Amino acid sequence: MTYDFDLRVEMPSGGTARVVVSGEIDMAVTEALSASVLGVLRADGVRFVEVELSAVGFIDACGVGALLAARNDAHGQGKTLVVRGARGLPRRVLEMTGVFAVLAGKPVGAR
Repeated sequence: MTYDFDLRVEMPSGGTARVVVSGEIDMAVTEALSASVLGVLRADGVRFVEVELSAVGFIDACGVGALLAARNDAHGQGKTLVVRGARGLPRRVLEMTGVFAVLAGKPVGAR
């Protein structure tokens, strides 16, 4: 079975890394997503990770859980992980589950 999912890791200098995700984030791919993001968080010198979701068309509860777990892991390491570019259905899912502001790095209560 093939899945509509891809990710690319960009690690320019300066302590910032970017994980660019495309396709669908569901139960079938969350392990790969989690492993990639955790690998980036463990890389030497990385302090800030941006997960770019502008090319993601679908995310389910497993995907939301994977992003939250990665954000919490980053926080536990004194690092920052934020989600950028979520739009359409993925953004609505993140908003309806109440995690959009947290994942986007916005202050509590911000929209």
